[in-house]
Formats: sequence, structure tokens, C-alpha cells
Amino acid sequence: MTLIRQAVGPNIRLRVDANQGYTVSDAVRTLKAFEELGVEAVEQCLPSWDLDGMRFVRSKVDLKVMLDESIHTPIDAAKACKIDAADIINIKLMKCGGLYPAEKINAIAEANHVQCMVGCMLETKVAIAAGVSLVAAKQNITEADCDSFMYAVDPEMGMPGGFAVNGGVYTLSDKPGLGIDIDFKSDPPERYIMANTIFPSEGALLFIMVATVALGFWLQRFKVFKTLGPALTVIVMGIVLSNLRIVPTSSPTYDAISGYCVPLSVSICLLSLDLKQMRKLSKEPVIALASAIFSVCVAALVFGVLFANKIDEGWKVAGMFVGTYTGGSSNLTAIAVGLEASKNTIASANAADYVVGIPTLILMFATPALYKSSKWLKKLWPYDMSESELLGDGNHEELMASKEWSIQEIACLLAIGFGTVWAATSISSVVFGEGFRSAGRILLITTFSIILAQVPAVRKLRGNFDLGLFVAVLFLVTIGFAVDLKQFFGSTFYITLFCFCVIACSILLHLLITRLLKVRF
Repeated sequence: MTLIRQAVGPNIRLRVDANQGYTVSDAVRTLKAFEELGVEAVEQCLPSWDLDGMRFVRSKVDLKVMLDESIHTPIDAAKACKIDAADIINIKLMKCGGLYPAEKINAIAEANHVQCMVGCMLETKVAIAAGVSLVAAKQNITEADCDSFMYAVDPEMGMPGGFAVNGGVYTLSDKPGLGIDIDFKSDPPERYIMANTIFPSEGALLFIMVATVALGFWLQRFKVFKTLGPALTVIVMGIVLSNLRIVPTSSPTYDAISGYCVPLSVSICLLSLDLKQMRKLSKEPVIALASAIFSVCVAALVFGVLFANKIDEGWKVAGMFVGTYTGGSSNLTAIAVGLEASKNTIASANAADYVVGIPTLILMFATPALYKSSKWLKKLWPYDMSESELLGDGNHEELMASKEWSIQEIACLLAIGFGTVWAATSISSVVFGEGFRSAGRILLITTFSIILAQVPAVRKLRGNFDLGLFVAVLFLVTIGFAVDLKQFFGSTFYITLFCFCVIACSILLHLLITRLLKVRF
């Protein structure tokens, strides 16, 4: 903030939106520092529910305290005004429910000598016209932040009128109502809303989702699709279906599927984990594993900072790649859900993982042969390795191979999985705060599943990997449906570059550490 003040000079008004980010003690200390820099107001410095804390903070500082997320209804405004918790209230029509409740909030604030402003979220010009009209009509509303419509490629959005903008001055239309011109006769409504899709119903969508998964697995018999893998295959198929308007880009059906697929998949896949077998590992593999995890975390942190301005949700992407390069591809999706990453980000990360990961895997599989024939590599890595270590055990089960399990085993896996998800969801809603609830849910599911896996009868259940994979891929279909192609291609390049840097740096760092520690893995 000091640098901002130095850059803009002493005559520019500065306000800060803390977005519920402070504790009471942090807020008091920080706001006092802001006072010295001439900041005139701070918005929502405490969690929305803590009106008493806002009152305390306001009593300790001289700058203005503004409420936003705390005020949804006229009752909220009355409570805040009654205890003197605010100097300013930020009214948002989309938050409070429209013009009528907004007028009530302003009336309550005005009666208690509290100023108001009108803000906005991502809204069309219709909503902005309503907000600007309210500002013009009410003396107690002294300021406005109504510019979100300008983010659109076409700010008019096919709906001219309402108001004109010249610099920072909004001039309202003198036409009746909000003054918006919408002529559906000459300009069809498909211009303003998503066009109808071929299969909008719930039953049809469920059929298409499951059919897409089935087709994605069937295509794995062909080399090109086997190279892509089932995850990226179904994502690409989903993108094609939604962008051809065969299915909608959003639906309550997708939300229902997404809410349970990933946690259920995580739980079921972990039910075969044997901690006793892990304890039997020699010291070298454990050291190598620790080195690999450390290397990936360091690389993700360093390049996450470097790419922070290039990638939306960059810190989430960094976490997703740490997951996939320390525990497998399924962890990418699990961490993405835990961090509440957007669907575009998840799809782009999967694509980047394929573009960079496939060549990396090819190189890793080719390394034993290169090592065997290269004198230079043997000098660089002077450790003898057996033929079996160079070639691997050769016992890796193919994804599409025929397997056997019973209906009883599938029923038990589903029962345990759903039970674990229900228990973890219930506990996380009570124990964890809103900001950590989703991640905490995934952590609890992981913990409970690992504990259950130590029961011999549970660990012996067959089919858990295939069932878990099916459920996870079903979720990825909904990811493909929701992807905006323009955003997808725009973000994928930088995520791919980030992925390459993380892999390259982590491999080099891991080799350095293991070489220094004289570990062969």
C-alpha cells in the first residue's frame, strides 16, 4: 500500500477491500497503518457474521469502515446500524434481491446517519441500469461502482439504452422504466441467452455422460486414444458435445454428479492401500520418495510465483501438479476439487499434463536402455543396477485387461465409499471453516479410507481401482461439458509451460539430491 500511495501521490483517494480477510487484532493493526497512508475507507475487513468485531474495529480507528458481505437484507442493515458497526454500506442489487429491498436498506442506513454506495457483481447492462437509477434517486447513496458490464466484449450486450457513459459520468435515459431497448421480434433472444441444446433433460444428460465414458474406454483399444488416455479423451469429447450445442454447458445434473464423483473415487481407490507393506520398504526407496516430493514442491512453489501473473488460479494449478507428480494423475482431480478450481482450469491442467507428461514418461521408460549403453551416464550415475531394476518387473496390469470381481464386492465398495463421503462431509461442515471446508472434506475422506483399508476384509475387495476410475472419469465428462474453448486455449499454453518447468526442475533437483545422498532411485 505504501508503494501505491507513492505512485499515485497524496491527492488520490484510496480505499481497500479486505474481502473478510482479517482477524479483529489484525484489522485494528492494519487499518491504523492504512490511516498513516491516507486510506479513507476499508471494506469488509472481518468475516461477514462478525458485526460485533466490526463495531470494535470501528471504535479503534479513524478511517471509515464499510460493510458489504455482511449486508444482504434490510434486517442485516438494521442489526449493523443498531450497534454502530459501519460508516458505509455497500448495496448490491444482485446480493440483496433487487431495487425494493435495496431501497429499504438505504432508508434504514439513512435513518441511522450511515452513508451508502451501490456496487455490482458480474452483471448485464440491465442490472447496471437499475443500480445507476437507484444512485440517482437517493441522496444518501453518495457513490457508485457500476462498471462490470464493461468487461463484456460487447458492453451493450445487444441491449442499447438505459444510460450513456462519458468518462466517469453516467447519463440516464429519459425513456420509461430502465430505458433499455430489447426488440425480440427483429433480434432473436438466442443472441442474449444460450441457444437451446438437443438434449437438455436430466435423463438424456445422464445417458450421454455414461455413454461418453463407455465410448472413451472403448476407444482405448486404438493407439491414438490410448496415448491420450481415458481422462483427456472424455474431456475432449465433452468439449465437442457442449460446443456443438448437443448438451448444455451447465446443468443441476452436472452439479449433482460433480459433488460426489471425485470424493467417491478417492475413497474407493484407496481401499486397497496396505500400510504394512509400505513399512517393509528399504531405506533407499523412502529417501528417494521424500526427495521426489520435496523436489516437486520446491519446483511448483518457485515457478508458481514466477507464473502467478500469467495463470488464473495459478496457486491451485501448482497444488494440482504437486498432487499428480507425487501420487498419480487421480490426485490432480482430487486436489482440484478440494481447492474448488474452475472447470476450465481443471481441463487445461489435464491437457497440459498430457502434452508434457507423455514425452516425459517416454523418456523415463527409455532411460534404462540409454543408461545401459551410455558410458557418460554411467560416469554421471556410477551405481550398479540389476537387469530387473533396469527393465522393471514387467507385471503392470493393462488398463483394459479383463478382470474378475463379484457383484457383492462392487456393492460393498460403493457402500463403503458413499458412507465415507457422507461421514467426511458431515464432519467437515462442523469442524472446518467455509474457506477450508472443501479441502478438509477431501483430507478426511483420504484419512478415513486409508484407515478402513487396513481392515483385511476391506483391502481384499476386488475391483476398487476400476470402479474408482470409472467414477472419476464420469466427473471429467462434466468438466468437458463446461469448458469455454476460448478460455481453454488461452490458459492451456501458460499452464503447459508451467508444467514443463515444474517437471524439468523437479527431475534435476531430485537427481542432484539422490546423487549427493548416494541413493540409486
